[in-house]
Amino acid sequence: MSGSEEWVPSQLTVMNEIRRIAEALGKSTLSQREFDEHHQLSGVSTAGYQFGSWNEAVAAAGLEPVPPG
Repeated sequence: MSGSEEWVPSQLTVMNEIRRIAEALGKSTLSQREFDEHHQLSGVSTAGYQFGSWNEAVAAAGLEPVPPG
């Protein structure tokens, strides 16, 4: 990997991190803001891109999607 390339976590890695944080916070859903505040991954700006949206990433992790608003 050259210095200009950035490691991007796999979908499975992102889903596991979403679950880990939600469990640590005792929540059945997780906002992108909460994820951003607590994640231990680099290259996660693509989480929504990898899944299509943040709520799709949350649902893929087995959690409840964040209600709109």
